Amino acid sequence: MANKLKHVIIVLLLTFGMITNNVIAKTADSLQSSTKLKDYVIPNDSLYSGVEKGEDFRRATQENTFAGKPKLAAKEMLETIDKIYVTLPSGSLTKEIQGQLWFLKGQSYTTLHQYEEAIKAFDESIKYEPNNLQSYSNISYILNQQVKYGESIKISDWIISKNALFTNAYLNKGYSLLGLLKYQEAIDNFEKARKLNRENITVYLGYAKGYAGLKQHDEAIEIYDGIIKYFGKEGENTPQLKVLNQLRKEQINLKNKEGFSLTNNQKQKK
Repeated sequence: MANKLKHVIIVLLLTFGMITNNVIAKTADSLQSSTKLKDYVIPNDSLYSGVEKGEDFRRATQENTFAGKPKLAAKEMLETIDKIYVTLPSGSLTKEIQGQLWFLKGQSYTTLHQYEEAIKAFDESIKYEPNNLQSYSNISYILNQQVKYGESIKISDWIISKNALFTNAYLNKGYSLLGLLKYQEAIDNFEKARKLNRENITVYLGYAKGYAGLKQHDEAIEIYDGIIKYFGKEGENTPQLKVLNQLRKEQINLKNKEGFSLTNNQKQKK
């Protein structure tokens, strides 16, 4: 039974990973690829008699994710986890499985922007899996969303002390420093994250915001152009492209405005 439930956890993690590992916060929840997801099917045997058919749930969650409905998928995830607890006999869940279920609940609450519930869930997950640094990293991310940048940085630094190769720790710290208007320090952390994972577009978005904060508009525009080119493969009218084009346009307008002001000041001096 434990092995079958582990199989369920794998499917849930694969499915929900597409929602939570978004490359652009708040806009890119459905970007992640799921080519391996089709290889996993939740068995429809008596173990899940009290739960909706596993394959039906998997398909519905996947479809909602690709349809750009991450919040609906997150709600379905929470409902399914609750049904697992109700269906299975008391004491049948291993510590590992309980930790993973709490982790999934934390991710679901994060997607729903129910941050206090998410932190509680990740805290519970840590009780069962104290070495899962991703739970700590997710709490750091949430603290950023709550504008608690100092607390977020403390957690990121602690994670780095445990594992200097943990990309998301540098990423979260970079965004914390952006919030504190420490743009160059933020860029330095994004550079560390980039060296560890060159394919994480959130890193490049952070770069762009850092350069924008330093008023290095050409650098910011160049990075936005690169990200837009990447997203262009997904189609021209995606929500991601609309946001990115707007950010790029803002940088162009600021550059032109500052250039105009500089020209006027030079004329006045003459």
